[in-house]
Amino acid sequence: IRSTQPAPDDTFGRGIDVGCDHQGAGGCAVIELTATVIRRNREAGIVISGGAATVTGSVVEDTQPNAAHLGAGLGILAQCDTTLADCPVLTVEGSVVRGNRAIGVQGAGQETIIRGSVIASTQPQESDGRLGDGLVAQCDGSLDRCGTLEVTCSLIEASHHVGIFVSGIAAEVSHPLIRNTDPQE
Repeated sequence: IRSTQPAPDDTFGRGIDVGCDHQGAGGCAVIELTATVIRRNREAGIVISGGAATVTGSVVEDTQPNAAHLGAGLGILAQCDTTLADCPVLTVEGSVVRGNRAIGVQGAGQETIIRGSVIASTQPQESDGRLGDGLVAQCDGSLDRCGTLEVTCSLIEASHHVGIFVSGIAAEVSHPLIRNTDPQE
């Protein structure tokens, strides 16, 4: 999945967008991606809003900023669905998330598991030069929910601000290699 184009108003252009059904039965999607390449999309390579996602043996790379405001460019974003108050479970195993902008992998309010993966070369946002964080795990402010973070045997390298940022959640980080993090300019 590559080079998804933005909407006419220059927003979106996401590679994969997974969410919940607000019109029918009200369930949330569950997706398993295996050996998938998601490259040069806009705003975010993968967005999960509620439900669950497992990304195995895949590559999410070179996500470009939102064309309207030049912000974002995230590799993988997992967040709660505020309408159904459903928070996803994100599992990334044996995958590479590299060359994205703002944040490589972000989990907000849910369980985030990273195993045997590489998060590399996360660049700052084009709009303001901020961020460039490899992995961010935090509470979901709109639902006041906090999840957990588990990182095992993974490499986080060449982030442009922070390798791993954890705020308000329980985190277990085992055998990581975090290196070559550049300071924010």
